[in-house]
Amino acid sequence: MSAAVTVSMVTWNSAKVIRDCLLSLAAQTFQDFSVTVVDNGSIDHTVTVVRETFPPASLIQKRRNMGFGAAHNQALRISRSPLVLCLNPDTILEPSALALLVETMQRQARAGAVGPKLRRSRRGASEFDLVERLTALDSTGIVRDRSGAVRDRGAGEEDTGQYDRAEPMFALSAACCLYRRAALEDIRFRDEFFDADFFMYKEDVDLSWRFRHRGWTCWYEPRAVVFHARSGLPPAARNSPRAQRQLRLARPLHLRQRSYRNHFLVAYKNQPFGDLLRRLPWTIPYEVGKFFFLLGTEPRTLAGLGQAVAALPRLWPKRQHILRQRQTA
Repeated sequence: MSAAVTVSMVTWNSAKVIRDCLLSLAAQTFQDFSVTVVDNGSIDHTVTVVRETFPPASLIQKRRNMGFGAAHNQALRISRSPLVLCLNPDTILEPSALALLVETMQRQARAGAVGPKLRRSRRGASEFDLVERLTALDSTGIVRDRSGAVRDRGAGEEDTGQYDRAEPMFALSAACCLYRRAALEDIRFRDEFFDADFFMYKEDVDLSWRFRHRGWTCWYEPRAVVFHARSGLPPAARNSPRAQRQLRLARPLHLRQRSYRNHFLVAYKNQPFGDLLRRLPWTIPYEVGKFFFLLGTEPRTLAGLGQAVAALPRLWPKRQHILRQRQTA
């Protein structure tokens, strides 16, 4: 008999962080779950850490990096659980987190996804260093502004309880998110749940948007707390353009290009024409401003725009499928 929840994890050279993640899973008050780890060709000792720390985990080893979406899709296709928790290896769950996510999913009949309050964490250079659990927020759901741009609500803010109300959101971060299988099957395109063409970045926004097209909601549950190791600026530097630029440039070029590419692709796939027309007075200034900002500060990132154009023919059948199946949420 299948577990109530399948935990799907994708790793790539994650030995430094995954031990603490697996130990936090073992400490959950809700224990009716199985774990599937898809390793994307790690060259460190990730596989050994998984086997030693959580022997019951099912381990799928790939020879190359398939990307975030394709790897999760493989785990989702073989799972039979009614609920699936997609979980980054650089997260740590509070002991009640999974129980609260499941409880909320059961209470919200049209919830396709339920996400926790994500707070940031940091650690030293060694996998055995203690993890510092911070009070800074990482994500309390993903919001979409009037220009159409998306962002993690509360990212970098101190958690003072300002986002302690459970509520539906536009989208949820897949760093830790509980999905309903019925909703995943409802938005499935051929053998895909996450869009493998994205490779990484904004697959979670795309998935959440497709849920909305089909009348499913994305529910934020702040009582469930999960820590996520993501770099960010301290509060004093958050309004500093120089500090923001340095943080961006610390990321590899190909990741910045892919993020910029997927910013366009997620809208191309999902945005109805009428919504685009209504938002144009705000979308045009935002996109033009962003283009010239990148041109002046990191011009090579703009190659992502050409990559987006090259991907349009592959995504056209997916857009047609989405808009044919669309219903108002």
